[in-house]
Amino acid sequence: MIRFGPFLGSAEEEERELLVFLSGGVRSGKSALGEEYAEKLATGRKIYFATALACDGEMKRRVEKHRRDRTGKHFVTLEQPQDAERAAAFLRPDDTVLLDCLGNLTANEMFRGGAPYDPKRREALIRKIFSGLCAVKGACENLIVISNDVFSGGDRGGTELSDYQEILGRLHVLLAEKADLAAECVCGIPVYRRGGPEREKTEPENAGKSGGENMCFVFGGKSQGKLAYAERLAGGDPAVCDLAAVPPQEMFSADVIVNVQDAVGTLLRQGAGALDFFRRNAGRLRGKVLVGDEIGCGIVPVDAFERRWRDETGRVYQFLAAEADRVDRVWAGIGVTLKP
Repeated sequence: MIRFGPFLGSAEEEERELLVFLSGGVRSGKSALGEEYAEKLATGRKIYFATALACDGEMKRRVEKHRRDRTGKHFVTLEQPQDAERAAAFLRPDDTVLLDCLGNLTANEMFRGGAPYDPKRREALIRKIFSGLCAVKGACENLIVISNDVFSGGDRGGTELSDYQEILGRLHVLLAEKADLAAECVCGIPVYRRGGPEREKTEPENAGKSGGENMCFVFGGKSQGKLAYAERLAGGDPAVCDLAAVPPQEMFSADVIVNVQDAVGTLLRQGAGALDFFRRNAGRLRGKVLVGDEIGCGIVPVDAFERRWRDETGRVYQFLAAEADRVDRVWAGIGVTLKP
């Protein structure tokens, strides 16, 4: 059995009604960790809130496997692939609910009934899904939400994939902000971002501010709240330059510079060396907060230019991290200071 170390920070916390948010990659141990939390917290029924939609033979087999895996674990299964708020009518005040997973719920809401996704619905979908989760939490004692990390492989999938990443990422930020405990699961190990034994290392309000001639580098997955975090680091009302919209040569008058990865792509298309550009202009980056998406994870792209872009972005990030006085990684709106 996987051992996950300390459960919560104190005995007092274990007696509270809790919202727990867990995210991670495929087979990262997040579901097993969620089941351990459910077992630890439950004072009444343990509800397995299943969101998978058995739309084809492979998904039907996957759903059946998950049902078999829960045999003997004393969960009551509630299958609700859409409209999470409807589950509230089924719940009791002492229930502990394990929702697995938010990624499926989000996709099911985006493509209801197999209909094409409408980008105009993006904001409404975020409100609907989040309010549904709040309704579930209001109807039970403890809610544990499991979700997928799909934010660090680059943005190469067109509007639907990009909007899926943004909707899910913003839901992660909202959940982590409200959660009593939030953790990223990595190879079966929970990295606590809020609550838990590592809270003193991960709370952004303990991180201090940028200022003067200090250079800061902030990175993380797509739609993880990096801009808002960087603006807090910069302080005041910082001028922001978005390198997805302007050439990198125009960034130096801003206080916060976002989408560094797009500047790398622009420079490569211009036939320029991105790493050389940042090296030559290192002195002009003093006193600024630079922000970039992680794009180096996931499957290696087939397209040759995308491989070059990903490789060069990694080299630029290494350079910026070495030059910076401070480096923060942001997950679901919560920053971890890696340097100093």
